[in-house]
Amino acid sequence: MAELYEIFSELDELGHMDISEDLCLALLRDPVISSVLPSIYTSYTHFFSLHETQLAKKISWLTRNLGKCWNLFLYIPDTKK
Repeated sequence: MAELYEIFSELDELGHMDISEDLCLALLRDPVISSVLPSIYTSYTHFFSLHETQLAKKISWLTRNLGKCWNLFLYIPDTKK
């Protein structure tokens, strides 16, 4: 999963780079690039959708469990008295 994240993160960075319109058109005209773009886009979209879902679950778990830990902390008697 980590390796896929790195690959798709690099693709994301490449996708947001400023390039000239001429270079963009040349890339889109390339038959090999044009043929794989739909598959790359679909894979990228699905991967980051799953990744964001997993992050949301982790955040939800942390929120629930940190709250429980905090409540336990509040009830620890003060032994310094």
